[in-house]
Amino acid sequence: MGSARAQPADPERPDLLGRVMSGLVWKLASQGLAQALSMISIVLLARLLTPRQFGIAAMAEVASAFVISYSDGGLGLALVQRETVTEADCSTVFWSSAALGATMAAICVGVAPLAAAFYHTSEVRPLLDVLSLSFLLTGLGSTHRSLQVRSMNFRVLEIRTMAAGVAAAAVTIAIALLGGGPWAIIIGDVTGAAVSTALLLALGGWRPSLVFRWRSLRELGPFGLRFVGGVTFMTLNTNADNVLVGRVLGQAALGVYSLAYSVILVPLSRLAAPIHQLLSPAFARMQSDTPGLAANWVRATRLLLLVFAPLMLTVTATAPDLVRLLFGRRWDAAVPIIRVLAPVCALLSIQGVADAAVQAVGRMKIYLRMSALSFALNLVAFVVGVRFGLLGMAVGLGISTLTFMTIYLALVARMLGTPISSLPSAFAGVLLAAIALLIAEETVYRLCEAAATPWPVRIAATVCTGLAAFLLVCVARERDTLSDALRLLSMRLPVSRRLIPRALQAH
Repeated sequence: MGSARAQPADPERPDLLGRVMSGLVWKLASQGLAQALSMISIVLLARLLTPRQFGIAAMAEVASAFVISYSDGGLGLALVQRETVTEADCSTVFWSSAALGATMAAICVGVAPLAAAFYHTSEVRPLLDVLSLSFLLTGLGSTHRSLQVRSMNFRVLEIRTMAAGVAAAAVTIAIALLGGGPWAIIIGDVTGAAVSTALLLALGGWRPSLVFRWRSLRELGPFGLRFVGGVTFMTLNTNADNVLVGRVLGQAALGVYSLAYSVILVPLSRLAAPIHQLLSPAFARMQSDTPGLAANWVRATRLLLLVFAPLMLTVTATAPDLVRLLFGRRWDAAVPIIRVLAPVCALLSIQGVADAAVQAVGRMKIYLRMSALSFALNLVAFVVGVRFGLLGMAVGLGISTLTFMTIYLALVARMLGTPISSLPSAFAGVLLAAIALLIAEETVYRLCEAAATPWPVRIAATVCTGLAAFLLVCVARERDTLSDALRLLSMRLPVSRRLIPRALQAH
């Protein structure tokens, strides 16, 4: 049968950093394409769809998000985290995930009329009926994806991601051009899921056997259930605001809020999430080396802040021009929302690193409790914030996220044996550089506005000044982090060490 044949966690004992960097190259390629496709799709949809149509599609996707969280019951991540797995484990997870995907599709169809009644929008029901197909497709491909993540075979994963992204974007734009309204977004999502699953099955190199072991399910289930519990709270976190906006403020307001959130979610989902996926199997292989795991958690967190802080704060400073240039003046209401949510995105980018560390050591109770705490803080912020409109919702999310991340980082540090008192100094340099960038960019942007400077000059002057301020502080306070970033790039990309300043080269 082959069911007793164990697959070691690291059969060839490859260089872990080399695997991570190889995966990073594929991630950069695929996510660069995905980032471009996402922004093109958002820009075109903003031009072709009204805020109300955007809002109706968001209502359907909010309802579906609560179902898709359970597509594999967390069993796929359990396969990644487990030190050894057997053929029986893999096949058991596959059949369980397929059954769960079919069940979730049926539940989605069942809740469709309830969602339509909740929002007082009949168009939501048929959208959800069609969107339910993506849950079945996701369930069929989740085990193959998990096995590729476990093997750190990111080439297959990213080829699949690129192909699915191109197909989804093409279908979405075509239907929008034909006047399909919210159907463009929904059918595009289903198309992406279909292409993704088809390629996983074709390129994965593994086929399930007709084996199902209750013992495997009992061993993998507790980890998976705790993960699902945490994902449930995360899903509530990321959708509770949409539910409140859609119910209290209406379809058009939800359309504006959804577009604003999409703008800041693109870098989070296309850049941060893939890096978190790289770190998850890498951290899992370090689970017995707590000091090494702690050092790499701090290092990865600092590197992500180095990338996302300047990126998202620049979005904050230049949001008025970006929105009018990309989406048109009818979306001006999204500007203050984007200005508040962009810094929140920088904070959220490091949450996935903490999640990967917690999951690597199997402390899923901590993951579950922290997810519950995050949801509780956000829910209070949303309920209070919705009384002050869309801006109140965004400000509330910012306050609750900052509070939660302070608690979560301290907890992870204690779990990994890192003194909590060392965290401020570990991240102070990057945070000071970010503050310098924000002050410089806001000052230059306002001066250019007052002088009626053309928008290309205004944006260029703002970005260049902010980046200069950021790099100056980083060179003074964060040379090691800059050196890390440049050395990591030079390891796998065609970057000569001679192009790296001598002061930033490792000693």
